[in-house]
Amino acid sequence: EGKATDVEDNLIRQCAANRVRPAEFFRDFDPKRTGYISRPQFLRGLINCKFAELPDGDMQLLADAYYNGARGQVCYADFCAKMDEAFTATGLEKSPTRTLASHARDVAKGPRRREPVLTPTQRANLETGMEFIRYEIVKRNFEMKPFFKDFDRSNEECVTTPQFLRVLKQLGAMPPPPQLDAILARYAGPGTKAHTHIDWRTFYQHVEPPDRFEQDRINAEAARKVTSLGEPLARPAPAPRDDSVALEKTLHRIKLQARKNQLRVHEFMCDFDKLRSGRISRAQFAIGLNNANIRVMRHEVDALAEVYSDSTARDADGAPMVAWRRFCDDVDAIFTLKGLERRPEADAGKEAEAALYETSTLRALATGPTPAAKPVGAAGGPRHAAGA
Repeated sequence: EGKATDVEDNLIRQCAANRVRPAEFFRDFDPKRTGYISRPQFLRGLINCKFAELPDGDMQLLADAYYNGARGQVCYADFCAKMDEAFTATGLEKSPTRTLASHARDVAKGPRRREPVLTPTQRANLETGMEFIRYEIVKRNFEMKPFFKDFDRSNEECVTTPQFLRVLKQLGAMPPPPQLDAILARYAGPGTKAHTHIDWRTFYQHVEPPDRFEQDRINAEAARKVTSLGEPLARPAPAPRDDSVALEKTLHRIKLQARKNQLRVHEFMCDFDKLRSGRISRAQFAIGLNNANIRVMRHEVDALAEVYSDSTARDADGAPMVAWRRFCDDVDAIFTLKGLERRPEADAGKEAEAALYETSTLRALATGPTPAAKPVGAAGGPRHAAGA
C-alpha cells in the first residue's frame, strides 16, 4: 500500500491536476467547524472526492495518520491544509509577501504520473513503432486528436484499449504486433486503468509533429478575418483537380464521420441558400462543414470546393460558387438512394454501402466535365410559388 506520505503525494498531484479542494467534501460532516470528524465520515469524504488510484488500504493509512486518540476522531482540517498547499499557504493573508515554497507545491509541479518501466527490447520496439506511426501521419496527412476525442467525451484523457486500436486501424497506422505491444505498455492508463485504458493524450503529444498543422491554423484564422475596408482577402491556392486519390480519401473520411454521427450534412448548408439555388460561397461551404463538426483540413476544403464548383455563378471574391446540394447528395448516398421511388427493385443497402467508397461526382469527372448546379425551377429542383 505504501507509506502515508506516498499516498498524500499521489493525492496532491490529483488535486493540482483536477483543481480539487478536499475541504469542500468534508465540511458538511462538521457543522460546528471543529476540524474533526469521525473515521467513517473521513473515509466517506475521501470517496466523495473521487480520487483515482486510492484503494481502501490507502484510505485507512490516511485515517491512521490523522487520527487524534484524545478526541477519538480524525483531524480532516490538517489533511485538507496539506492538500491545499498545492495551491496556496495557510496564513498567507497575514504575510502576503511570503514566498510560496512547500513540499506540496514541489510535488504538484512534478509529473502527474510515473512513466512505466520498459525493457531494452520494449524500448527499441517502442521507438520503431512510434516512427512508423509518425511516417504514416506525414505521408497520409491526417490528425489523430479528433478521433480520440470522439471516444473521450468526458475529457479524461484516456480511451479503452479497443478504442485506441480502432483509431489506429481506421487511420491505417497500425504497427506490427511487437511494436504495438510496446506502445500499449508505455501509454497504459493510470492506476486501476492500466490494464483497460490507454493515455491517448500523452501518446498524441509524443507522436504528432508539433508544427505540422501550424500553417493550416494560420490559413483558417486568416479566412475568418475581414479587413476594415471590406476588401476581399486572398484565398489559398486550391488543390489540383487531378488529385483524385486524395479527394476519394477525403470524401471517404467525411462519409465515415457522417455515418458514425448520423449527420445529414444538408441541414448545415441549406440556411446559407435562402433562394434554394443549390449554390453557396466557398466561405459558407467551409462554415457548414465546421458546423457539422466534420474534421477536414483547409486544403481539403479548397479541393472539395473546386470539385463541386459551379462556374455559372461567382461569389463576392470572384470565385465560383459551390454546388452544395450535389455535395450533400454524394454524402447522403450512404444513407439512402436518390430517386429510389423510380427504382423500387434496387438493393438500397448494397448501393449505400458501395457509395461509401465511390462518389458519383468523381466518377463523372473521370468521364466528362463537372455538371453545373440546377437553377431554381429546373426539373428535379425546388419550386417556389410566384410572389413567395
